[in-house]
Amino acid sequence: MLSTSSGIRIGVRSVTLAVLALGIAAVAVPLAAAGGKQPAEDADKPSVQEESEQTLALMAAMSAHLDYLDKWHATMVDEEKVLLLAAQTIVEASTNTKSPKKGIDVLRDALAKTKPLQARNAIRFAIKDLLEEGGEWDAVIQEMAAVIAENAGGEAGK
Repeated sequence: MLSTSSGIRIGVRSVTLAVLALGIAAVAVPLAAAGGKQPAEDADKPSVQEESEQTLALMAAMSAHLDYLDKWHATMVDEEKVLLLAAQTIVEASTNTKSPKKGIDVLRDALAKTKPLQARNAIRFAIKDLLEEGGEWDAVIQEMAAVIAENAGGEAGK
């Protein structure tokens, strides 16, 4: 966010899109005044319409990138989302390298250090995914029993 001298807050995205729109207007107005025709000496240059279309495409790409950055920022400042993303990345990496045991060890270590219930649940479900990958069905049942007990107010893992 940007703040003006009068205290009005303006989003950076809004400013960027406004500047690009002004650039399009600066090109489109002379084109309209010339009846939509490009002068002969500029025949080898892209037409004003082509430049406008390119600018609009650039604006769309910039807008999509800014949306992506907004979502990424929102994820990185939310501890729960970061934990979910990290746990899922461990599952994917462990699965891709065919080493679910290594991922399980990392996740169990994280579980031992984690207090919030929602975070513990996410870690336990990630562990479950890796146990399934390794065909350890009895361990899957034990892990899910621990989730049920912990969420019902019982002690985890007992």
